[in-house]
Amino acid sequence: MTASVRGAALGLTVVLLTYNLKLHWRNNEEGRPNKHSVVYRHDADHTQHRRRSPRILCWVLTQPKNLKNRTTAVKETWASECDTTLFFSSLTDSTFPTIGLGFEEKRRNLIKKTMGALRYIFKHYIHKADWFLKADDDTYVVVDNVRHFLKEKNPDEPVYYGSKFRLEDFTYHSGGAGYVMSRELLKNIVLHSNQTQECEEKGAEDRRIGMCVKALGGVTGNSTDHNNQEVFHWSSAEYFMTGQTDTTPSWVRMRQTFWKQEQTEAVILCGDVCVSVISTALNRNKNRQRQ
Repeated sequence: MTASVRGAALGLTVVLLTYNLKLHWRNNEEGRPNKHSVVYRHDADHTQHRRRSPRILCWVLTQPKNLKNRTTAVKETWASECDTTLFFSSLTDSTFPTIGLGFEEKRRNLIKKTMGALRYIFKHYIHKADWFLKADDDTYVVVDNVRHFLKEKNPDEPVYYGSKFRLEDFTYHSGGAGYVMSRELLKNIVLHSNQTQECEEKGAEDRRIGMCVKALGGVTGNSTDHNNQEVFHWSSAEYFMTGQTDTTPSWVRMRQTFWKQEQTEAVILCGDVCVSVISTALNRNKNRQRQ
């Protein structure tokens, strides 16, 4: 396959996959919250839509330097499909708006930002949603597919769903891919995390959340569709479409399970062979400017 043909096929595949993911299931600061710090969904069919769907509150971790590009792109695209959307940052920005948590923008503080956001959500929004979806500002979420995935699941069970990573002793969900917590699990974490060292606010954010969930008796849920395909993806669409190259990092090769198959053109340009048709989230998106 020539480079030009491969490029054209890749472009077409990305367009078709994005279209399919979007439409597939459509067709079948602690204290009193500021009313301007939350984005609500406003469309003509919203009331009827909520009657038949689980209520989803989306919360996005961002930072001041990303507001004009990444975070604006999130706000103007998929975030508007959530029932409620909150943006958490180190500083409050009443114009965007963001909720300031007061932590310095350092990677080591991600777990502190996450726990701070969970406490804020519990205090102000725990009864306003069934599920609470966490994402970063470089995550793309297909909210309709999240609704479909969750429609038969119970928000009163202590469970969360996402892109599962496996260690020797336990499993946890990738933070970058986004994960969605039940109302019961969020409540348990906020009320009981101070009772175990497994929930201390140190270390990698996603792994620490997994350790905390396990210690509190929660469940790292199975996040696959009826074909046993993963619906949350820790990596970008690019990795799914192009397959391995000479520059592909070894840690990426290890985690892209479908590359363990024989790498033919059918696998490289695999479409829904490699990803679920109800895929819910992709991470590390390069289109960080509005387009």
